[in-house]
Amino acid sequence: ESRCDLGMDLPTGAEAKEFFKALFLAPWSFYQVTASLYNKPKNKGYVVTATFFFALNFVAWIALFCSVGANRGILAFAWSAYFLQAVFLANMRLTVRERFGIKGNMFEDFFASLVIYPQVLA
Repeated sequence: ESRCDLGMDLPTGAEAKEFFKALFLAPWSFYQVTASLYNKPKNKGYVVTATFFFALNFVAWIALFCSVGANRGILAFAWSAYFLQAVFLANMRLTVRERFGIKGNMFEDFFASLVIYPQVLA
């Protein structure tokens, strides 16, 4: 049977909610995933620090891209912040792959994080 016959052609309400949450509140989604991966009390510092730097890059790339009109030189910093965000996500995705034995490699993780970051978090 095809995906359409099984009713799997469109995302469920929960999947759509997670996608939009990851799109607009990416640091919160990042925190939730990271906290579930490192759920021991000794890892709390890592979770908070990683989330802080992820959030910093998330806000930075948006703010820097918005301010490119004021100063064209800011564009390089905006892209740098966006790429750093992708590195954080790729690292998280690689950790998930290792923990659950999912096939793949870090290049796939990086490019997925770079191109479709809400899907990586959702």
